[in-house]
Amino acid sequence: NIKMDEAIELYQQAAAAFDDKDYKNALSLAARSNEVNNGKYTDHAMEIINSTSGLLEMVKGIGKSKPVSEALLEEAKDVLKNNDFEKAISLSKQCWEGLEKIIHEHLSDEFSSAQSMIVLARNSGEDVSSAESLLENAREYMSSQDYASALDNLKQCISGLNTGIQIQIDELTDEARGFLISARELEADVTKVEELLAKIEGEQDKGELEKALSTSRLCKSEAEKTLSISISSNIEVRMADIEKAETIKADTEKSNEILNRARNAMKNSNYVEALSALKDSAEEIQNCQFQKVLKTMSQSRSKFMKAKKYGAELDEAMEFMNKARDALKEGDFLESLQMANQGDKVVDEIIGQFDLVRDRLEDFENRLAEAKEIGVAIDEVESMFSKAKTALESNNLTEIGRASCRERVEISLVAVSLKNNLYRSTVPVQHSFVPC
Repeated sequence: NIKMDEAIELYQQAAAAFDDKDYKNALSLAARSNEVNNGKYTDHAMEIINSTSGLLEMVKGIGKSKPVSEALLEEAKDVLKNNDFEKAISLSKQCWEGLEKIIHEHLSDEFSSAQSMIVLARNSGEDVSSAESLLENAREYMSSQDYASALDNLKQCISGLNTGIQIQIDELTDEARGFLISARELEADVTKVEELLAKIEGEQDKGELEKALSTSRLCKSEAEKTLSISISSNIEVRMADIEKAETIKADTEKSNEILNRARNAMKNSNYVEALSALKDSAEEIQNCQFQKVLKTMSQSRSKFMKAKKYGAELDEAMEFMNKARDALKEGDFLESLQMANQGDKVVDEIIGQFDLVRDRLEDFENRLAEAKEIGVAIDEVESMFSKAKTALESNNLTEIGRASCRERVEISLVAVSLKNNLYRSTVPVQHSFVPC
């Protein structure tokens, strides 16, 4: 394919001069023809060598160079220096063919990869028109052996597709990590999700974006499922907490409303709202129980003040109330309420005793008045009543108990006396005290 017109013309002129026995001119023309001929061979050989050298650099750029190719090219350059044009061209072509095969195999793989990525991107709802145009251009350049342009268009095509796929991977993994953080806060087992995230990173490092995208989808699905199960489990736990709060008669209306909010959010896969409602419900469940215990303790406090006013010994009741406070600090509302109620019961008994004595003394006073009116001798009984009344007015529970016990015996005997119509006697009734 070398154009040798000029060399042939000079050769023909040299031959004509030779036939005319013009040997000097024939020699000059032959030398010039040979010079042009060698120049054409050299240029053609160098053109092939340079093209092959460019192809070699291209192959090196894709990381698939072979030592044999470099050796052939260097040998071609050496033999060309000795004007062994045919061997130089032959070696260059041999090297070219080997390199071209490598390039073809690489481009074939890249075409397949690009086509697969286009399908993947299209199925993900992305616009792939630009990528398809670049892929078509690469095919045309390859057909014309413009491998550099073919590689460049393929590179742009794949790079654009990679960017789109990488964005999808990032979005999916971001969602998965968000679910992971929330699930971990609920103490869910997130081991599988963490393993999938690590796998995605490994696939990205290897440039296996198609695999990474598939794993990202699986990871997001697994993380969402883990979070959903964990939220549902926590809703069940909150329900049990509400039932426990109801056993101490806490007001759980607001807690139930908040928990229903969490259930409704889960129906719409609104995990943020569900998590917020779960947090609020936990706080409200704690608060309603706290308020219930606090209210009971507050009511007990007024009773304590009343019992203290009566001069009662409150050590036992205070011990129960201290235990109630300790349990409240620990969040053990049931135990706290039980202790508060125990303390309340002790105080109620004390106050009840005082009120009972007071009511009885009022009744005794009325009976004594009646006995006086009919002339019954009640001096001793009246003395005891006076002591009991004095003890009542001074809030002396101990003395009240002792005096009222005796007074009860005396009044009982007076009642018997009245019943048997002995009340007109001026002789005091004889009796003995009955131990209380």
